[in-house]
Amino acid sequence: MVTDFKTYDEVANDIGLSGNKRKRFLRYMRMRWSSNERAQCLIGYAYEWAMIFYTGMEWIVSDREGQKVLANVDKELLI
Repeated sequence: MVTDFKTYDEVANDIGLSGNKRKRFLRYMRMRWSSNERAQCLIGYAYEWAMIFYTGMEWIVSDREGQKVLANVDKELLI
């Protein structure tokens, strides 16, 4: 899926992420793929992850490295 989104913020807005879900999604994406933000958005990968956060499935579908990032995100945001 190719999209017109260029930033993780644009993707979060389109999905309707708000509050802690939005904060966690943005922090997670920037910790894991900060140098590839535009590419991750254009190819639809960021959109896929936004949907995962929207449905609350991020811990379930994340690999071990992703779960480490999620743990750090939650610790930083005091969740």
